[in-house]
Amino acid sequence: MKKPNNYAAHFGTVGSCRAFRRQRSMIAGVLLVLVAVSVEGCTTRTPPPSMSLAESRERMLALVDATAAALGNREWREASGANLQGCLLNGTEGHNLTYVRGGRASSDPERDAAIVREFWESRGYEVSVGRSSNPRHTSLEVDVENEDVRFVRYSVSDRYSGFTAESVCLPGTSDEVIDRGEY
Repeated sequence: MKKPNNYAAHFGTVGSCRAFRRQRSMIAGVLLVLVAVSVEGCTTRTPPPSMSLAESRERMLALVDATAAALGNREWREASGANLQGCLLNGTEGHNLTYVRGGRASSDPERDAAIVREFWESRGYEVSVGRSSNPRHTSLEVDVENEDVRFVRYSVSDRYSGFTAESVCLPGTSDEVIDRGEY
């Protein structure tokens, strides 16, 4: 005598198992599409800046110049001109400029950091202030990021003061910029 198939009794006939599998596959597919759409919807792509490399250079240098003027005469000197480099723009290769300017050491680094912070905040920029230390000295760093620059950092201690800056990241590779004669 043949034993009854208890497995089939619990889950129905073979045909209903196939239908259940198809339904389960379809539900999984719909969920996968919904997850992909929601993840893509959450990804914000910043539109590329609509300025030339020359304009981005001028904006970066204008912020450094104005900030240096707020600090007064420090015998500022360029440590490097505006140098072309690659950067990442919305997941693709872009280009921007870096710049470094140094000045005399500060007799009051806390005061100078406060001057820069207040100057940038008065222009509506979001500013962060931090401390960097090593065994020889502690320095203060004031950072700003906005639509005109990728960042400007003012570093100050009793041994040095200076700016490090990057212009906004623009579309196209640095090689393309050089080939077009824009740098």
